[in-house]
Amino acid sequence: MRLLALVLVFASACSFDASVGFGVGGGGDVVDVAGIRLVFADESATSLSIWTRDSTGAWSESERTPALPGPARFVRSAVVGSVELVGAWIDGSPGQLVMLSRQSGGEWVEDWRLQVDSVPDGARPFDLIAATDGRGVLVSSDGDGTPSYRVWNDGWSAALEMPLTGTRFDWFELAASPVGMGIALAAGESDGQLHVIDFLDDSWQADSTRLLTSDLKRGVDGGVQSPSFDLEFRDGGGLVVCFGEGSESRHGARCRIRGPSMTGFFPLEFSRTPWGYVTGVSLASHPGRNWLAGGFFDLEENERLGAITWKNMAVEDGGELDSELRNDNDVRSGSIPGAAAWSGDIAAVVYADSEAQRLPWAQWTEAGGWSLPAAPERSNLGRLESVVGFTDSDSGDAVFAISDDSGSLFVESFDGSVWTTENGGPLSTELSTVPGAPFALHRISR
Repeated sequence: MRLLALVLVFASACSFDASVGFGVGGGGDVVDVAGIRLVFADESATSLSIWTRDSTGAWSESERTPALPGPARFVRSAVVGSVELVGAWIDGSPGQLVMLSRQSGGEWVEDWRLQVDSVPDGARPFDLIAATDGRGVLVSSDGDGTPSYRVWNDGWSAALEMPLTGTRFDWFELAASPVGMGIALAAGESDGQLHVIDFLDDSWQADSTRLLTSDLKRGVDGGVQSPSFDLEFRDGGGLVVCFGEGSESRHGARCRIRGPSMTGFFPLEFSRTPWGYVTGVSLASHPGRNWLAGGFFDLEENERLGAITWKNMAVEDGGELDSELRNDNDVRSGSIPGAAAWSGDIAAVVYADSEAQRLPWAQWTEAGGWSLPAAPERSNLGRLESVVGFTDSDSGDAVFAISDDSGSLFVESFDGSVWTTENGGPLSTELSTVPGAPFALHRISR
């Protein structure tokens, strides 16, 4: 098994009742200052740890959440007005989704729990996002063919069924439009179907549903056990969806693009050889320009990093950038082996390499295209396991939370020229060694 990471830059031319209210207060001092939040789960901890980076760049553990029923495999977060929302997925039979929230000046409380049967290890059967109109939206699997959703609007709504049916939904990705109040969902089924549907006004629009492929790349256990697809809105409101396919005749990466008018998707054409089986995708939208950056990761066949750009309707092939990537992920269901983010007009992709003690990354600039700069040395960093990135529009930095194969958690930031290890080293050395991403980043602006 070999690993491939591929990178894109685009410039657009174109019914369940399992919830309970707990009202349990979280411990620790309340911190209501502007800064970056890191939420994560240690393997032995009974709650999530909340760390905050303040305006001086100093990190501190500010709070802990109420207790969870077990170590989280995935954590997702969103900020809706003055409220922070966090979802934590705990593997098991059944698995459990725990939703937490914190009002400004208050403590963390557990809002409700949901049990989900029949989801394979490594799946992430939920996602959470904040819309630009000040609401939050959560989508979750019920373990069979009909997902459910809730809306946060000064509190969670009741659970409602989505107008979407299938076999079993294992992985969700949500994206919020920068214009209007639209949200789009990409939902991966265990049988390989990938659906896209839009949330407008107060509900999911059944007539917006599109089936983009019936051959989505799945994990070693047959379900969607890695982020083999992603979607992002363009700055002008257009939507891009990229995904890996799994059959021998069609394996590789594909992208579909839809304009702001929402009239339908058309394919983005580019060379897919020798991409192999793309089992990981990460897209990042530029916060001020109609550009998109993305990483594509093949965990099964080829062991190299390639790059292309799509700009002003022209595709540019960046060629092979790295031929020695991490190649032992064939059974590492749940890993997220790379992420993209922006620092100004520079795109950065951090990805899982074959070597330890270094931070492998690729960059794109408008003038120079893609390149593979020297990887900064990091003496206490093992081989990368999972990467979560976000574009911090307040500071202009690309910020990445990174776990390694020893269970350590780091935060690295890139200001367009220099990489910085936040906090001077790991913020935790006790993450779960079960592949996943039990951590999330978001910004608090008070």
